[in-house]
Amino acid sequence: MPDIAERGKFVDETRPVRVKLVSVDGDRRAPDSWFAMADRCRQITNDARHFWLKWHLEREHDRALRAWREAYMLAIKEGVKKGDRPKCDVHPWPADFARELWAWLADRHSDVHSRVRTLLLQTLRGDWVKHAASNSAWKRWQRILFGDGEFPSGTRSLPIPVDFANCQFSEQPQADQHHSGWVKLWKGDKGAVKHELVLRTSGYRLGGIRSLVERIARDVRRRTFIRSVQTIENRAKRLGRSLSEEDTALVQRLNDDIGQITDVYKYCGSRLLWLTKGGWYLQLIFQRRRTLSDTLDADRVAYLSAGARRPIDFWTPSGSGGYHAEGLRWRGTWIDSELRKLAAQFTARQEHYKHHGSARRGHGRNKATKDWRNRLALRRRDVKTTVNHRITGDVTTCCIDRDCGRLVMIQPAEDYKKTRMLETAGSLYEQDPATRWDWGQMAAQLRQKCERAGIAFDIIQYAGGDVPVDKLPETVGAQTLAKYLQPETDERVES
Repeated sequence: MPDIAERGKFVDETRPVRVKLVSVDGDRRAPDSWFAMADRCRQITNDARHFWLKWHLEREHDRALRAWREAYMLAIKEGVKKGDRPKCDVHPWPADFARELWAWLADRHSDVHSRVRTLLLQTLRGDWVKHAASNSAWKRWQRILFGDGEFPSGTRSLPIPVDFANCQFSEQPQADQHHSGWVKLWKGDKGAVKHELVLRTSGYRLGGIRSLVERIARDVRRRTFIRSVQTIENRAKRLGRSLSEEDTALVQRLNDDIGQITDVYKYCGSRLLWLTKGGWYLQLIFQRRRTLSDTLDADRVAYLSAGARRPIDFWTPSGSGGYHAEGLRWRGTWIDSELRKLAAQFTARQEHYKHHGSARRGHGRNKATKDWRNRLALRRRDVKTTVNHRITGDVTTCCIDRDCGRLVMIQPAEDYKKTRMLETAGSLYEQDPATRWDWGQMAAQLRQKCERAGIAFDIIQYAGGDVPVDKLPETVGAQTLAKYLQPETDERVES
């Protein structure tokens, strides 16, 4: 989500889109070598992990890291400030290790295209360095060198990574034709093996995907021109001479063509996916540039409340003076399903405990059931926190897109909460008590994100009955808001 400091600037938003492959090399079925490549991606990732562990153990970085942990924990006990505590001298992914790993993988997997290996290592490096270990404040790589486990090993085939260097596609096909392209995954005796692709971008309800692929294809052409200019300039620099008249004219023509290519989406690292029910897909990852206005309109007020049939109801001002119910992506089916699974596990374990013998029950009920109770409670909390983060992020982004400078959250209270969808999500029976959704956490996240985006944020406690007119902005009346708080809020409501 963009900060208030980014007003009036371009903001890059990374988005994915999944495009089905119609044919590969003229055949509707992809070659078996693609499945072999998916398995090879798993092997390359596992080999890189084992090489990483071997490389650090040979240099006794595990001993150095354990000594640093002891000194660090001692400094914490002595009350040393954070900036004065011992620093870790072991780097998880140093440059000399990266060079040795690349050379080792290039010799071990020489038949795989170099760009596939590069993208796999980039993904592995990000996961390896940034991700924290489970149930621990240490990083995953630190836990591994501490000897506390956490060493991962993949058992399933991985998606095949691709980007501009080994996967491109054309632009502007005829109206009734699909986009075509090519991909390089393997290396043969005569160089890289190229597969011809056809992307499904023409047909019923595919206009949005076609327009998006067209913009990404323009970026492919633009970057091809940029690479051609760099090749010409580097060749002249390597030979120690200036550009000839012919090369100068070519560079000028290419730069003119680059300047004329507009309305593009940046082509990022993507991947080829195999779905059991759909076949092969190209998951395109792209960045689009969005311009934010300098200031938001404080007179445009958006309203958020807990929904009765969906997680939230969200309204923004319409052009005719009324309010429009925004169709966000939240329907609540998967939320209720996840919480029901956790509630079913809790009930089953609790019932199973009643039939245990005295030896298996342990020393008291709390001690025997503490582990799985805490584990299920953490998972339930994680689900709710994730839902709150996604909802608040979508709401704040929508306020920015609709130029709303003020957001009012109608927070449910007392018995009114029990009629809301999120409050009762996950209940196995009608007589089950409410799951008690963390509305305070949602409000805190909204306040923080609205402050970053420069949006005024207010909270109204609502327990049903009469609408608190004295707490409402002048832009909406009590009768209009009372209609919004009812379950039937899917259509446009005019004030």
